[in-house]
Amino acid sequence: MRKSSDAFRPPTTWRLPLLSPILFLLCISLILPHLGLQPSSAACLSDSTEWRAARRVLQQSNVSTTYLKLAQDRTERPDPLNNFYTYRDGWDVRNKYYWASVGYTGAPGFVLAGAWLATGLATLFVICCCCCCCRHRLRGSHRGGNFFSLIFLLVFTVIAVIGCVVLYVGQGKSHNELSATLDYVVGESELVVNKLRNTSAIIYESQSIVFLQFALSASRKAQIENLDTQLNDAAVTLETKTKDNAQNISDVLNRVRLSMIVVAGVMLLLVALGFLFSVLGMTVLMYMLILIVWILVAGTWILCGVYIMLNNVVGDTCVSMEEWVANPSAQTNLQDILPCVDINTTDRALEQAKIISNDTITGINGVITAVLNNGSQTQGLPLMCNPIQPNLNSPGCVDTGSASQKWLPYVCSNPGASQDCQLGGRLTPQLYSQLNTSVFVINGLNESIPFLLDLANCQFVRQVFTNIREQHCHPLRDYISWQFIGLALLSGGLMFSIWLWIIFNRRRRHRFFHHIQDHGQFIASGPTGHQPSPKAAP
Repeated sequence: MRKSSDAFRPPTTWRLPLLSPILFLLCISLILPHLGLQPSSAACLSDSTEWRAARRVLQQSNVSTTYLKLAQDRTERPDPLNNFYTYRDGWDVRNKYYWASVGYTGAPGFVLAGAWLATGLATLFVICCCCCCCRHRLRGSHRGGNFFSLIFLLVFTVIAVIGCVVLYVGQGKSHNELSATLDYVVGESELVVNKLRNTSAIIYESQSIVFLQFALSASRKAQIENLDTQLNDAAVTLETKTKDNAQNISDVLNRVRLSMIVVAGVMLLLVALGFLFSVLGMTVLMYMLILIVWILVAGTWILCGVYIMLNNVVGDTCVSMEEWVANPSAQTNLQDILPCVDINTTDRALEQAKIISNDTITGINGVITAVLNNGSQTQGLPLMCNPIQPNLNSPGCVDTGSASQKWLPYVCSNPGASQDCQLGGRLTPQLYSQLNTSVFVINGLNESIPFLLDLANCQFVRQVFTNIREQHCHPLRDYISWQFIGLALLSGGLMFSIWLWIIFNRRRRHRFFHHIQDHGQFIASGPTGHQPSPKAAP
């Protein structure tokens, strides 16, 4: 009779699968401490002097902050391409050393992938040696061992399934958040482009201003033509660059989303198949599946490292946006996300808008005074107030925004049959129409001045980056964390599930062969007992 201790003695051919996870984790615990990993852890219209002073400050700050290193403290990490010296050049997506240092933060996933593959090769080699050199008779197993193996197999299978679900939900939320961020950036860019084109159209329209003897000079019209070309080019550049960047990022996001959906779906299917093959005793199919899953687990650990790295890149970018908002004149690669409009072009547009508005108001007021009001500034048709030089305004002037309504009572109702239009301060409908056109252009120019000043200060980009940092950065990092947590759960659950597939399958085979052996011994020994044999018939 077999001793009871034999039922608990694991055969040599499956002791190794039982010890391999322990050896694997022990190797990792010895390797990781030596890696040195760090945790990822309308006034502008009233005073031209103020605008010039603001521009001088902007230009001076442009000189002093040209070489600003963004997120320098956060990006100080070991650089594998530079003998693991600390990287100190700040956030720079064009710098290969930045990518090497931030890629180093994903080393835990990469190391686990390599160690997992190495453990698999070592296990395969030892199993082959045991099968060739040490043949042992299959022994039975205790029913309790089978029960606990099945319980652990169910637990780690559930963990792997939870990892698939977390991965799928995380990728969906992160994709939606990134898409919303891109849509916001593109929308703000389109808004600026439309305003820039409207400003260009208003400046170009100023060439058509004619009122009696007043019109802009030929040299001024030539400058307007040149400026119109520059503004349209700036609008096209901003629109094209933003849309190209958004399209490239969107293409990458769609590919990543599809890849993660495929990974989650395929791994979920393999988890279910592995469990079924192990429980149903389909040994050949199970070992074929183990070979595939072993390689895929290494791939999921690599993806886990990539998402850890991506989480750090997003964090670096958000910190860089915050620092750049405080120093908007710094030349950085953040312009690849949303570029500022050329400061020389915006300066010229701002200057021309103020000059054209001032010259038009001054010229038309002079014609009204000399021709229509017979030299009087206070009698007859009211003059326009000049928002560029308010100290030169005459008493009783009217704001350009309400000038058309104020002038309407001075229009001759029937100039062909009445002598009213020959009196001082009266307007023919044609002159009134010309004044309306002039006022429309002047109001458009005055409204464009704050916008152009914001462009010169890159205010719209600062506002965009501020909104991204406050509304999108934190949830985006959370959703990326969901993905590498899901990958870690999936990989870890599958790691232990593989061993449990082997153990549970072998225990099932042992019980089966033991049952066959006992049944064969029973048949060979014949019936037992002391019943008397029947007597022979006489």
